[in-house]
Amino acid sequence: MERYTERHAATLDRATMQEQFLENIAQQKVEAFRLTIPHGDRTFFVAPTEVERCMADRNYTWVHLVHDRRYLLARTLKEFEEMLSPFDSPGSIAALVRKDTILRLHDGHAELKDGEKLEVSRRRWPELKRLWAA
Repeated sequence: MERYTERHAATLDRATMQEQFLENIAQQKVEAFRLTIPHGDRTFFVAPTEVERCMADRNYTWVHLVHDRRYLLARTLKEFEEMLSPFDSPGSIAALVRKDTILRLHDGHAELKDGEKLEVSRRRWPELKRLWAA
């Protein structure tokens, strides 16, 4: 019975994620888009505006949300970049760091309001400066 319950719960979780995925694809407005974040036996559906930053960890990505929540997901940073690209407007995601979380830019680093310092690649530096100044 326990194995059945575990398998059945996993099937329901997958069905919920698939349903959310299909709803995301069908959305006409980017504001209705939600990221699917599986965590243990639960799944969270998060608006991109709740994402403060995404940080690579080999083939995984740490997704930092508002209110000091973070999750390690089995997706690459590149995948998140592609998913979040429609939200590259001011006040949204720029180089996988939300613009309004950046306190200042200096010496190839972005200093965030929470004190975190992130190195910015030379390739991304001009783009980040342009987006941050806008």
